[in-house]
Amino acid sequence: MLSAEETKMQFCLANGNEEEFISIAIRLGLKELCFVYADAGKVKGINAKGIKLFKALMCKGKQIDKKRHGIDFVVAEHSENDRNLIEGKRIDIIYGLESSKEQDQIHYRNSGMNQVIAGICAKKGIKVLFDFNLVLRAHGKRRAVALGRMMQNMMLCRKFKVNYIMGNVVKEPYGLRSSRALESFETLLK
Repeated sequence: MLSAEETKMQFCLANGNEEEFISIAIRLGLKELCFVYADAGKVKGINAKGIKLFKALMCKGKQIDKKRHGIDFVVAEHSENDRNLIEGKRIDIIYGLESSKEQDQIHYRNSGMNQVIAGICAKKGIKVLFDFNLVLRAHGKRRAVALGRMMQNMMLCRKFKVNYIMGNVVKEPYGLRSSRALESFETLLK
């Protein structure tokens, strides 16, 4: 279970550059960092002073049933069949719900989450990750659409008591953001 502090976390898609991520995280004053690996065999045991490290496995579809030895979280990215993914598999965190390519309708947004998915997430204890980097990468209308979808998903998370994480999913160490930036992002979405 994540503490209140850990509901704001950086997720690093590491590729052998874990030490560089740790170095920059310490300079930013971050207290925790999560390394996400696509293959369970590549998970490394890394230690760092002054920073709490987590390990996560990025899974898609059938890969989720792999052993969780040494893994803190199983993370799944948004896909076309989110409901099947959430209902049937053992995931801890889902992210990228807002990145759907479908256009929003007049009366509702295609935010990737609805009351049914929110209820299932609340019941199973699955956390929804709001990716700050998704907003930073988008420009113009795409950024406005992403923010609107995130606001709707935040409303659903709060209404159905779904645990959420304000995070930043990055591939490069210089993509890390301070905790204050994530706090401001959370305030914006509320």
